[in-house]
Amino acid sequence: MMPTIPFIIVGSMVLIILNFPFIEKVVPASFLVFLSGVLSPLTQTTMSLVALFLAFLMGYNYVKTDVSNKANPIYCGLTTLIAFFVLTPFHVQVGEEIVDSVIPTTYMGSSGMFIALIASYFIAMLYCFIFNKDIKIKLPDSVPQNILSSFEALIPAGIALLAACIVNYLVGLTSYGNIHEAFSQLLAKPLLVVGTGLPALLITQGLAQLLWFLGIHGDQIVGSVMRPILDNANLQNYEAYIAGLDRPYIITYQMTETFIQIAFMALVIAVIIVARSQRLKSTGKVAAVPAIFCISEPIVFGLPVIMNVTLLIPWVLIRPIFGLITYLFMFFGLCPTPTGVTIPWTTPPLLSGFLVTNSIMGAVVQLICLIIGVLIFIPFIKVLDKKFREEESEKISSKDM
Repeated sequence: MMPTIPFIIVGSMVLIILNFPFIEKVVPASFLVFLSGVLSPLTQTTMSLVALFLAFLMGYNYVKTDVSNKANPIYCGLTTLIAFFVLTPFHVQVGEEIVDSVIPTTYMGSSGMFIALIASYFIAMLYCFIFNKDIKIKLPDSVPQNILSSFEALIPAGIALLAACIVNYLVGLTSYGNIHEAFSQLLAKPLLVVGTGLPALLITQGLAQLLWFLGIHGDQIVGSVMRPILDNANLQNYEAYIAGLDRPYIITYQMTETFIQIAFMALVIAVIIVARSQRLKSTGKVAAVPAIFCISEPIVFGLPVIMNVTLLIPWVLIRPIFGLITYLFMFFGLCPTPTGVTIPWTTPPLLSGFLVTNSIMGAVVQLICLIIGVLIFIPFIKVLDKKFREEESEKISSKDM
């Protein structure tokens, strides 16, 4: 999903500009209409078509990430993209009338993400299995490589797409009508309910921190499971926001990234406040500027946090605490839920909370979380600082001797 991020951010920036708080009070209405006419296609062709991008990228990266695959990633990506279209109904319902020969954009955005990921994965697996078994048209070596690649892809692509057609036909015989609706009713909705619930949030955030403590990139491990679910919730919030409807989810990817993953900043601030030892002072200075832009590695590896038993309890609990505080503020309507816009992950706190919720309360909630986080970390940092000062005193004494 990483290659989609620049384009989603571009679409989000446009959404923020067009819906910036009180912009109508400082910018003439006629100019806003003009600006919307110029920029709005960017939101419609980025965030609203993310499933389409994923359908290609899944096939492309399936080949690229396994050196044993001999297939051309472009052809595999195009196969998964076409398979996604095969599985998508080419009609829309307008009132009681069915309009044929149109591509429904409903399934190109958040509603089609799960199929784009899962169906494309299995189609790519089938394509590569056939290709690697050397079931392909073979031409003499004198044939130009681009022509050779095209013919080599013919049999694997044909079989994979035939499989997609058979699945589409069989699902069409059911009451669901198409695989998107079948998956939504049978699996996607339950996954979203569980994955965007408060218990899942608290458990996954605590687990991510525990993995970090053990020296494993917790956000990558947990994110590989949770991000598709939370991104889907994020896009549904975005679609509701631009339609003027209530946002359906509190817990989205932007909520966790903006309000919870900034927890390490409370540790940086606590270090700067408490530090008396030279080691903590230098660590705080090095970590301060990167922390402003949400870069945690200097404090995680410099303090270090990894295998530091003194910090285990606050480190593991801090993100679930941030998540609970943010959830309660949004649940009781004290802070708006995320609008679904995607901002650069390096956006400084307070500004990021404001942009993601389109409200000053987003910044207020971030500030409250950071203050509470600092108060939680300070007693533990004092213990660590005392230990470092004793070690430094012993070194000075040994040198004097």
